[in-house]
Amino acid sequence: YMMAANSRTPTFLGDLRAQVGATELGVRRLKEVLARFGTETVRGAVRAIIAHARRRFREEVARWPDGVYESDVYVDHDPHGKRDIHVHCAVTVRGSALTIDFTGSDDRPDIQAYSTFGNTRGYVVAQLASMMDPSIPKNEGFFDAIDLIVPEGCCLNPPPGKSVAAGTHHPGTEVGEAIAKALESVVPERSCPQIYKMGMPTVIFGTHPRDGKVFIDHSVDSFAAYCGAVRGQDGWGAMNVSFGNLIRATAEINEAIFPVRQLARDYETDTGGAGEFRGNCGSLYRKQVLVPATVYTYVVGKRYPMPGIAGGRPGSPNRLVVRAGGAEPFEVGDRSEYVAHAAGERYEYHYGGGGGWGDPLERPPAKVLEDVLDEYVSVEGARRDYGVVLTGALDDLTLAVDPEATARLRAEMRAGVA
Repeated sequence: YMMAANSRTPTFLGDLRAQVGATELGVRRLKEVLARFGTETVRGAVRAIIAHARRRFREEVARWPDGVYESDVYVDHDPHGKRDIHVHCAVTVRGSALTIDFTGSDDRPDIQAYSTFGNTRGYVVAQLASMMDPSIPKNEGFFDAIDLIVPEGCCLNPPPGKSVAAGTHHPGTEVGEAIAKALESVVPERSCPQIYKMGMPTVIFGTHPRDGKVFIDHSVDSFAAYCGAVRGQDGWGAMNVSFGNLIRATAEINEAIFPVRQLARDYETDTGGAGEFRGNCGSLYRKQVLVPATVYTYVVGKRYPMPGIAGGRPGSPNRLVVRAGGAEPFEVGDRSEYVAHAAGERYEYHYGGGGGWGDPLERPPAKVLEDVLDEYVSVEGARRDYGVVLTGALDDLTLAVDPEATARLRAEMRAGVA
């Protein structure tokens, strides 16, 4: 009762109960382990596991070439429209020691885009974990082996009193992007930025006609996928979700809970970043609000979309059109917006595509032909982005690669004359 009475959305009480239940189960299992093996044995085992993680972390780093590797990444803007929130990262490898230094990151006093130190540290750990042997335990030994420098007052370690509510999205996720970009020349085969780049958090709220109560639809349209390419694997899934930690509810469930209708969801051709391994296409997601409501939203990933890695190209940018189908539709720009929606108006997400991995001219022409047949890439895009010349037509499925013309065009593109 206390949780329901203190929540604006008591319909989500089941989520809270699941978290409480998982915690209580963990406590019970830990007590069972202590009762079975004894306190000192468990303590000794924990110390051994921590020491093992620290040793394995340092062994992994020792395989990397010594040097200082830097990157600069950006968030498009803060909620008030202040542009180009800057994250600078310097990764130093010295033997088995690894230093991650964010000195030089944005410290403007008037921005409103902050990640707490704990959130920043979490993204550092998670990004590095994704680039190392997955069998290394993720515990204190792993965490403390990282020498982390985050100057007080910058956007990744703000002073007290600053707004940090959106920091888990931006600039938090750009921490992972910065580390991956810094290390793409060191371990390109493992560089896979663990970032959302959802870019369009949207909340719809109004009065539900079913019961007259306030409804809040967080409109999280995401699921466990990774639309950016990595070495050996094209991007997949129409959205990028950091660490695969969000699962999208079905249209039927959303429509049963909220007064909305999901009208369309489809890939958009030529939106995936070109590469030896192709970023997956972005997608169009069209949703109709059936009652008068207010939509709060902002868009990032418009000027700085999903990055390419190791010579791959970035994906297409995010775009969001609100009040579509009404008298005054508009595309959301550089600031957060509260938009009144009339019943029946739509909002249309154009999710950006994933970044490519590697030189697009190294993608086998047969794979490009397959992409065109699947409508991930257009005939024009095959030529423009991959240097692949096709004959025939898509309509009657007579497309074929022209090997000689493709070889000539790719040679010209490599020479910079095409």
